[in-house]
Amino acid sequence: MAIDMFDTRTMIQMFQQVMPVKTFLRDTFFNKNVTRSMTEAVDIDVIKGKRRIAPFVHPTVGSKTIERAGFTTNSLKPPLVAPDMITTAEGMLKRAAGENIYGAQSPDQRAAAQLGKDLAEMDDIITRREEVMARDALLDGKLYVTLDDATGASYSATIDFGRNANNTITLSGSDLWDASTSDPLAKMRSWRRQIAQNTGQNANTCILGSTAADAFLNNTTILKQLNLLKVDRGFINPDELPEGVSFLGTVGGVDYYEYNEWYIDPADGVEKPMIPVKGLLLGSRGARTDTLYGCVCDPVRGSFALNRVPFSWTQNKPSARFVSLQSRPMFVPTQVDAFIKATVLA
Repeated sequence: MAIDMFDTRTMIQMFQQVMPVKTFLRDTFFNKNVTRSMTEAVDIDVIKGKRRIAPFVHPTVGSKTIERAGFTTNSLKPPLVAPDMITTAEGMLKRAAGENIYGAQSPDQRAAAQLGKDLAEMDDIITRREEVMARDALLDGKLYVTLDDATGASYSATIDFGRNANNTITLSGSDLWDASTSDPLAKMRSWRRQIAQNTGQNANTCILGSTAADAFLNNTTILKQLNLLKVDRGFINPDELPEGVSFLGTVGGVDYYEYNEWYIDPADGVEKPMIPVKGLLLGSRGARTDTLYGCVCDPVRGSFALNRVPFSWTQNKPSARFVSLQSRPMFVPTQVDAFIKATVLA
């Protein structure tokens, strides 16, 4: 029986050979716990622990019942991400007039290559969306979903993970990092203590926007302590950093990076930086985070618990073949208070 190149399971095998693009925020903080669900909805636990101590109990009592505490559970349906393209791959299966039948590639090979390019392009788009979702979860403790229904009506929703309002900080006056009186390291120590007190985590990673990175490197307090030669510390290898990421050095147990990456915001069509140019993200690599993929369900083709699922279909008038790549991603900062967003310049 002939193999249909556009069958969903055939395209899944083809797509799994495509190398995904690297994403710094997603790969740095959401690389440990990945779950693929066979249901569209997933349960999300947000940890808000307390430093309780065990009670003293009289021997005649035996034990004392305590409340189970530390997290709240919510059931949410990860939003569907599903770009599609009109592919020209099928047209390559037919030999064009005058084409050399002894060419280097067969029509099947050219069609498969084109289909692979189409899937890779849509994967790039989805991956960049995932990076924005990871960014929003880390910086704001929220996910923002805007979509249009079949009638064209637009809907917006916010998934709030309940981060402490004190984890969003805006400096002013003499504390601004471009002020001669500022002491960025003192602020960092204070923020690290805040994270340690609220979560028990050691904040060890700081990601700076471009202008904030310039102010950081030009600050006299930083210049005295920044170890610019310490560029290979086991898991930090500059040769393995993705494009747009620069390792600045280590100060006081915190690794500092500059992240220069942008995306086109579909809300207004404006190109925006992943990290605000005047801001930073401080967080812990050891904090509990979860990457969840809901089930991609189709009434004809079946249900798939995968990161990406390709579908294909044809239409008439005009005749065209569509290829779609679908995903239901959700990025959950389970220990949401282990991350601080700070604006350090006016």
